[in-house]
Amino acid sequence: MQAVTFDDEDLAFDALLVAATADGSWAELRGALARGLAAELDGVQPDPAAARAAESVFRRARGLLAGEDLLAWLAERDVTVGDWRAHVRRMLLAEDQSAPSPDAVPDLDLAIAARTAVRLEDLVARAARPLLLGAAAGEQPLQDDEQRATSIAASAAADLALPLADRNPEHLAVQAAAVLRLRGQLERARTELDARTVRETIAEHSLDWTVLVYDELVVQTEQAAREAMLCVGEDGMDLEAVGGLVGAQVHRHRHVAAEAAVAGPHLLAATPGAALGPVSGADGWRMLVLRERRAPTADDPATWARARELALEQILDRRLAGRVRWHVIH
Repeated sequence: MQAVTFDDEDLAFDALLVAATADGSWAELRGALARGLAAELDGVQPDPAAARAAESVFRRARGLLAGEDLLAWLAERDVTVGDWRAHVRRMLLAEDQSAPSPDAVPDLDLAIAARTAVRLEDLVARAARPLLLGAAAGEQPLQDDEQRATSIAASAAADLALPLADRNPEHLAVQAAAVLRLRGQLERARTELDARTVRETIAEHSLDWTVLVYDELVVQTEQAAREAMLCVGEDGMDLEAVGGLVGAQVHRHRHVAAEAAVAGPHLLAATPGAALGPVSGADGWRMLVLRERRAPTADDPATWARARELALEQILDRRLAGRVRWHVIH
């Protein structure tokens, strides 16, 4: 069954599932499903409020704020509202570290849950992304790895929960070979990317990628936050001591500015060591103390890798634009 086409590159649905097996994303989803099912079979039920919150998070992440949008999205994937809610509850139960062992979950139950999960968790779209980028990178003189392709195919075929259209090992070996070829093309393009382009990307994102190390104290009301700020600003107390007074723990974070949520813009302009706030967030009111601010440099391996990936994706996305055709809902 065709899944997605880019020019002459035609990827089957099974190829994307094989890719998810090879990159570990299927194992991650499979493990969560097994843990959630084990909890269900043990009679565990999630807290109703937590389940509603999980449904809300799922919908917001996909822009499904209106009820009709959710219904249309589910209908495209042939998933009922009941099955969607069961999946969300199952994934919520999977987060409980005290959940019973998933080893006893029947293969049939896991396979049924997996068919729904693959449609809801965008597994094939995420698996397809690096393959499409590899296709856009163009053909490269790469050496075939028949042994590895056969091994990946055998692993996929043996997993009865993986919703393959065809479990024939020879068919899957062909799909695995395509996956390895496209991933190899992407890796070759990654290593050959011009260093100047990477440095320019770092410069373009100097603010977003500034590293921020900061302490954070979160309280539930604005009044409590303002009183805490007075203790810091006027009484000279440190944040740890204030946290002890209000019964909240101070947490130290290390993020780049773009990932520091509501704190990012405030911390970029802050003086190290000075308290700032209160800053409103979804989970309460926070006080912040910046401990370190460091601009991104090309000498930092993490920054270089981030810039290289972004620069390469931008180049390859321009080649993909208007030339990708999906044949399945993703």
